[in-house]
Amino acid sequence: MGPPGTGKTHLGLALGVEAVKAGRSVYFASLADIIAILARAEREGTLREKIRYFCRFARIPPAAAAWR
Repeated sequence: MGPPGTGKTHLGLALGVEAVKAGRSVYFASLADIIAILARAEREGTLREKIRYFCRFARIPPAAAAWR
């Protein structure tokens, strides 16, 4: 959390790149995108599967980068 232009997304991307270099899977999306994906999955009756998909990743840091 913080004001625009302070490097939150940049930091999230940098952490994701390092995670890939370490052999981990990375998923990067805005929080708004993740919420939209989950809302659509709920409407389509596939919410459980979509949550399982996101749970494959070990962490979701503030910039919404996820890695496993």
